[in-house]
Amino acid sequence: MKVKIIIGGVDYSKYVQVPFQIKQVLDETLDIATLNLLYTDKKEPFEPFTLVEITINYEEEERKYKMFVSADN
Repeated sequence: MKVKIIIGGVDYSKYVQVPFQIKQVLDETLDIATLNLLYTDKKEPFEPFTLVEITINYEEEERKYKMFVSADN
């Protein structure tokens, strides 16, 4: 499995702690992803509504998700 995480146009893939969680819901609420970034040199928190693109490559399948930052804590 290969994971690519782009936040605000910057590749943070090497900083992502695996495993992370993506929760897809089948109702009127929004899908949720929770992930941790370790040892980045970014000093400021991510702004709300910053675009997050998650690509997960399995051996024979690729999944792509587009979400927005809700909180950075």
